[in-house]
Amino acid sequence: MAVLVPPVAALVPYGLSGGLWDLLDDPFRVLEQTPLAVSSRPAPASSQAGPISPAVALARCDWKETPDAHVISLDVPGVRRDDVKVEVEDNRVLRVSGERRADEEKEGERWHRAERAAGRFWRRFRMPAGADVDRVTARLDDGVLTVTVPKVAEHRRREPRIINIAGEDANSGGKGAEIRFILLQNRQGKTRLAKYYVPLEDSEKHKVEYEVHRLVVNRDPKFTNFVEFRTHKVIYRRYAGLFFAICVDITDNELAYLECIHLFVEILDHFFSNVCELDLVFNFHKVYLILDEFILAGELQETSKKAIIERMGELEKLD
Repeated sequence: MAVLVPPVAALVPYGLSGGLWDLLDDPFRVLEQTPLAVSSRPAPASSQAGPISPAVALARCDWKETPDAHVISLDVPGVRRDDVKVEVEDNRVLRVSGERRADEEKEGERWHRAERAAGRFWRRFRMPAGADVDRVTARLDDGVLTVTVPKVAEHRRREPRIINIAGEDANSGGKGAEIRFILLQNRQGKTRLAKYYVPLEDSEKHKVEYEVHRLVVNRDPKFTNFVEFRTHKVIYRRYAGLFFAICVDITDNELAYLECIHLFVEILDHFFSNVCELDLVFNFHKVYLILDEFILAGELQETSKKAIIERMGELEKLD
C-alpha cells in the first residue's frame, strides 16, 4: 500500500509574489526583500541538476512572537559579522542588510558547480504596536542572525479584555444578570416574594409568575429540581407548601443554587424563629431586606448566615 506524504509547507508561502498574498493587509509581512545575487559562474552543461532557481539564494527568515519579544531569525551562511547591519527606520520598520563576498577566482582553477549565492541583500520588517524598537538586539551564530525586539512592558502578557455588548435581550428587553429573578409562591399560586434583577413590564412579570408556578407545582417529585424555562432554567425547591424558585443562565451550576435556596430558608427560619408563610406575608419588608443582604443586583453578596443575621439585628435596633 502506497502512502502519500504531503509536502511540508510554511505558514505563508515564501517567495510568492503577486496574487492573493499581496492583497492581504498582514501587519507581520516582510515589506521588501532583495535576494542574494546568484553567482555568475555557469554550471556545466553536463550537470544532471536543472537550472539554479533564485529561491535557493534568498536570505530566508523566520519570525516568531513570544510573550516578551519578537524574534526574527535569518539564514546568512558565510556572512561575517562586520558585513551585516541592523537598523531601525521610521514607522517601526526594522531593516537588515549585508553582503556575502564571493570567493576570488584564481588562475588555473576550474569550477564544476557554483550554487552558493553571493552579493548584497536586505530585508525589511514592519514591527507591530507594542514592539520596543529602542532596545533591539542582534546576534550572529553558526550562520544564523537572530534579531530580538522586546515588547513594551504594558503589552507583555496582556489578557484579552472582554467588551460588554449593549442591546436588548430577545425575551426580557434588558441586559443579562447571573440571577434573573427569585420567586416565592405557595401551592395556590399566590406570590409571597418576587425579586427581578432584569427589567420587565408588569404584564410580563405576571406572565412569568404564572408560567413558573404551573411549571414547578405540576412537576413530578421524582424529577430533578431544575427545568428549562424559555432560554434559561429555573431551579426550585419546595419547603412545606412554599416553592422557592431562581431563574439563572442555562449553563450555571444547579447544585450551587439549590444550596443558595436552602441557605436563604435557614436565614429566614433563624430570623423569624420557625418561619411560616404568615411571617412572610406580614413581614414582607424584612424578607426583602434579608434577600438584599444575601443577593444584590443578581449576584451573591454574602454567604455567611451569621453575618446576615447580625446585620439584620442592627437594622432592628434602628426601628
